[in-house]
Amino acid sequence: MNSTKKIAILDSGIGGLTIYEELDRTLKDVEFHYLMDNRYLPYGELDADKLIERVFYKLDVLLQDTIPDLVVVACNTASTQVLDKLREKYSLPFVGVVPAIKPAAELSTSKHLCLLATPATINGDYVNNLILEFASECKITRFGSSKLVEIAELQFWSSTADTKNEQLLLELIPQECYQADTVVLGCTHFPMLKPLLVNMWPEGTKFIDSGAAIARRVKSLLYIGTDIEQHEPSMLKEVERYKGKHHFYMSAALTPTQIIRLNTAGFKHFNHI
Repeated sequence: MNSTKKIAILDSGIGGLTIYEELDRTLKDVEFHYLMDNRYLPYGELDADKLIERVFYKLDVLLQDTIPDLVVVACNTASTQVLDKLREKYSLPFVGVVPAIKPAAELSTSKHLCLLATPATINGDYVNNLILEFASECKITRFGSSKLVEIAELQFWSSTADTKNEQLLLELIPQECYQADTVVLGCTHFPMLKPLLVNMWPEGTKFIDSGAAIARRVKSLLYIGTDIEQHEPSMLKEVERYKGKHHFYMSAALTPTQIIRLNTAGFKHFNHI
C-alpha cells in the first residue's frame, strides 16, 4: 500500500517555500505540489474579488491533475481573506498561515512588537482581531510593504545574503520598528530576509514566523489516527529523500536559472498553468 501523502502549497511567489522547508523537515513520504501564481505576485496588492478568483482557479487546475490530501495556503493575505471561502467550496482540509502575533506577544519582554507584512495584511480585520485578542497590552509598530516581497524574491533567486538588499531594507523600514524587541514576520516571504534583518536590529531581538507551527498543524491533520512517530523524516541523503517526485506549477514562465534553483530545493516536475 502506498503511504505517500500529497500536500499542495499555494502562494503567489516563492514565500511558501519557507513553509515547504519546514514541512519537508518534519514529514516523510510526502509528495509536494507547489502552486506559484507568479503572474499575480504579490497577492497583497490584489483586491479581494481578484484574489478569490485566482486562488480558486489555481486549485481547480490542480484538481484536474491530482487530489491532494491537504492544502496549505502559504500566504498570509490569502489566508486571512479567502480561507473560509475555500472551506465552503472544496471538501479538502485547508491550513492557513497568519501572523504569529500570539507567540510574539508571549515572548516579548518590552511588549513592543514590530509587525512586518504586506499592505493587505497589515491593517486587515483578521490581524486587528489577533492583536485585540492576544496582544492588547503590546505596542504594535506595523509596516506593510510589497517592496519587501520583491526584495525577498531577489534574495531567494540569488541564493546569497546580498548587502545591496540589506541597504534597500534599511531605506524602507521605519526607525520605530528597531525599538521593538520582537519582530513578527507576517509574510511567508520574510523568513528569507531573516539573515539580513538580524544584522539590522539590536542583538537579542527575536524574529517570529509561523513556519514551525504550520508544520506541526499539518502533521497532526495528515496523520490523524496513526502513529505520528512513524512519519518522522529519515536520515537518508537529500537525493534519496526527494526521489524526483515533487511538482512545481507556475503561471508565468521561469528562467532556466530559476528552474535550476528550484531543482536544488527538490522540485523536478514543472508545469506552466
